[in-house]
Amino acid sequence: MSIKNIGLSALVVGSAFIAGCGSDSSSNSSTYLTYYNLSPNKASVLLYDDDSYVTAVGYERTSAIKTVESGTSTIELKVEVDEDTTSTLYEDDLNLGKDKYNFLVSLNDLGNGGEEPLLFTFNNKTGDVKEDTFEFNMMYLAPAISNKYGAITVQFVDTEDSAIMQEFVINYKEKQTLTIDDDAEKYYIILKAGDETILKTSSFSFSNYQYFFALKDSKLNDTPIPALARLSNTTSPTEYKDSELASYFRVYNSVNDLGNISLKLANLAAEKLANVTDIAPDTLSGFVTLDTGEVGSYNVTIEYNACVNAGACSSSPYPFQNGVDKTIVYYRDVVEERAYEQGASVGKIKNIAFSNTSRDITDNHQITFVNLLNNQFDTDPTESDAVDIYFVRQGESIATTSYSIQQREVGEIYQFLTLPSDTYDIYLTYDDGDTTYTLFTDRVTFGSGQGEQAGDWIYIAEPATDDAGNVLGRNAQLNAIKMNDPEEVR
Repeated sequence: MSIKNIGLSALVVGSAFIAGCGSDSSSNSSTYLTYYNLSPNKASVLLYDDDSYVTAVGYERTSAIKTVESGTSTIELKVEVDEDTTSTLYEDDLNLGKDKYNFLVSLNDLGNGGEEPLLFTFNNKTGDVKEDTFEFNMMYLAPAISNKYGAITVQFVDTEDSAIMQEFVINYKEKQTLTIDDDAEKYYIILKAGDETILKTSSFSFSNYQYFFALKDSKLNDTPIPALARLSNTTSPTEYKDSELASYFRVYNSVNDLGNISLKLANLAAEKLANVTDIAPDTLSGFVTLDTGEVGSYNVTIEYNACVNAGACSSSPYPFQNGVDKTIVYYRDVVEERAYEQGASVGKIKNIAFSNTSRDITDNHQITFVNLLNNQFDTDPTESDAVDIYFVRQGESIATTSYSIQQREVGEIYQFLTLPSDTYDIYLTYDDGDTTYTLFTDRVTFGSGQGEQAGDWIYIAEPATDDAGNVLGRNAQLNAIKMNDPEEVR
């Protein structure tokens, strides 16, 4: 398979990316390879170098920097079919120059007649950025934004006087490198399509480094938007979105002993909060939209019949941010040791949150797992309440499956476990050190056919009731909710 080779000048590696970056040990004959997975049809891709497995890379994540031998290497991108079988989506002999930074990026669909990955090769410029300057590098990797807007103008604006310090124009699949005299203390980065501003970041401070960003497609509450991803030597790039976007949230009620709950945000009209009013136990609400002028911190009150009747509903501050789409989960924590000794039988009400995602239906499925099982200790509240969840295909077992999330404590969230379409036996277990208890089992077929679970899913492990007392494994349940369709549950 051929591959399009892009450029030879410095791009997606900064000094934080290079000097002391924590990449694999290098030698005089080594070079560097990073794979960036921007193919929404493959939530997990396996990177191979000369038939050797390197790492698995999730959608919108990178492999981080990997040290490989310079020269010609056979690079492959694969997906797992089953425990013993992989399918090759891309294979090519790439000439990776000595002491270069090589970035392999897949866009749109990968494999099955999809678009071929792009290779960007960059000089290693560690320590070469002149004093009192910084270097900004950007790749345009956003097909949906390109289809809508075409070429994009990137501006650096001094936050103090709004003066444009530098600007450049970039086209889809191109890169640009800009060296900027660090004359301003802080900058806005502004992206414009013609006269329309499509993204304005919050203010940035830059040091005497190289900085590397990718303009990519993103979604906010199912609406396509541009995002700037800063690439560093981590698997999860940091995304920056327009600082004036709305904020979205929804609520899951796991505190079933309270009955229906409602959220109140101080000084926000009741009609604005209709979707988070009277949320039944074990139910995910509809969305609340906070428009640009409404985004900020609020005193949030959780109301339910008992506290309303007693006039004793409590509130606490909660921040809502521009360009964020999340689910807030209310649950009961474990009983703290001191409270347990004083006779308390239920834990405090707490909340956690996770980011919502929106992918088209594919042959793979991202699982978000939330552990709210607060009742797994028997008599000692200091014991761990961590649980494991296993997805086991036919012919496999808990011991051999590749698909598990282990040792999630109460209130912990895991994003994401990626499952290929198939039928799975699901086991939710707890291990007290002596015995492994099976708390819940189910059989599910993930796929896009009739009666199958399509798309990405949220799995919430929680007690069926919040009655007094702790009984190991008491009425554990595992609620499954489709990520972008809360009406579809299992």
